Order: sequence, then C-alpha cells, then structure tokens
Amino acid sequence: MSTFKKIGIIGAGNVAFHLGELLLEERFQLTSIYSRTKDKADRLAERWHIESLSNWKDFKCDLILLCIHDDEIDSFLKQYDLNIPIAFTAGNVPLMNYPIRHYGVFYPLQTFTANRTVTKNFPILIEGNSKEMEHDLMDLAKKLSLKADYATSAQRSQYHLAAVVMNNFINHLIYLSKQNLTEKGLHPQFLDALLQETFEKIKTISPFEAQTGPAKRGDLSTIQKHVTMLDSPLKEIYQEITQSILNTYHEKL
Repeated sequence: MSTFKKIGIIGAGNVAFHLGELLLEERFQLTSIYSRTKDKADRLAERWHIESLSNWKDFKCDLILLCIHDDEIDSFLKQYDLNIPIAFTAGNVPLMNYPIRHYGVFYPLQTFTANRTVTKNFPILIEGNSKEMEHDLMDLAKKLSLKADYATSAQRSQYHLAAVVMNNFINHLIYLSKQNLTEKGLHPQFLDALLQETFEKIKTISPFEAQTGPAKRGDLSTIQKHVTMLDSPLKEIYQEITQSILNTYHEKL
C-alpha cells in the first residue's frame, strides 16, 4: 500500500471541515466529498474546488476519512466494500473486525467549531487493522505536522472521556455561570478576564497547584451561602464539584 496522497472525505460536519482545511493547507490532494446532507457537502466542495459525490461508492482516492456520527460508523463499515483504505475519526468507537483489507482510526484529540481556525498543535491518535495501515496513518499525521501516537481502542476511549470532562463540561459550566448572571441582570462579560487568566495559569503550573476558591481554602460558610443562592441544575453541580475539591485538599472536611 502506497503512502496516502489523494484523499476523500465522508461527512460534512466540523471534523470533516477542519481536516479538509488542514489537508489543503499542507498541499494534499482532496479528490471528493460525500455526505447524506448533500447541501453541506456541496458547499464544502465548492469551497475546496473538489467534486461532491452523490454516491460514496464513486470515490477514487488513496484514503477515505470517515467523519460521521459515532453511532453510524459500525453500520457503515459493515457495508463498506471499496478497495480503498478507510479511517474513521471518532474517539470512543472501538476498532472491530470488518471484512475490509485496510482500515483504521485517525482520531484528532481536539475540539472543532465551524468557521473557527484551530492551530496545528493537537495530537492524532492512530490505530489500524495492520501494522502497514498504522504506519501509513502515522506518515499522514507527520506530513500534516501533527503530533501523533498509537493508541488502542481502550486507550483512545480513556482519552476521549478525559477530553469530554475537560472540554465539554468546562464549556457547559462557563455557559451556566454566564447564564446565571444574565438572569440576575448582571454583566457576564465581567467574567472574561478571570476566564482568560484561569486558562493562562494552567499553561505554566499544574491544575492541582492552580486551584483556588472557598473549597480549596475549606471556607464552609461561603460554600453554604453559595448553595442557598443557586437553583438547579447549577446548585447540584456546584455541590458535587465542591465536595470533590474538598476531598482533594482536605482530609477531614
């Protein structure tokens, strides 16, 4: 199997968009795109000056990147019958046995949002049904100037879980915190400087060392006052996370 040069994409969501942009930036040849939501595929095809396919069986390329919903991957791969290597991009879907000659995983450990540029410092986790497939996927990652490592399905699931807790949960907490201020007629943008310093700080010191606040100090009276001020669901979330911080820094509280 030769190194991947001509690449096609199935899917037209955020992962497909950002991987396609990255491939073009590094001067790979994107040949075509397919999606069941053809209008989205058509828009990306027009942007990238490539072909939008009406049938995924019409791909002619060296590799297909499968950027579809997690719960659709298994059923798609069970019907896949092209003699083209294929790699899905999901974090929490195990690599099963399929009657496909070359297939694997090319999982970007990053959050992607439409129309937002992402810097190329994120890792790619790679798994393949053969050493040859893993080698070629690793070669692709390196040519895209990305960090890369091999990871089993179990290891990849652990990375995915950690990413969900760290990124998705934190983002939701920021939303709830700002929404709470908005509902009180206050200024949620006043939190922005604090938010920026929070993320800047953990670039240089560990999250354990960076922790501040009433739970870190063991200030139980402030914690109790906060609880009386909150409504669900933020109240229950506050109590759960506060207890975890207390358990981390105070053995007897």
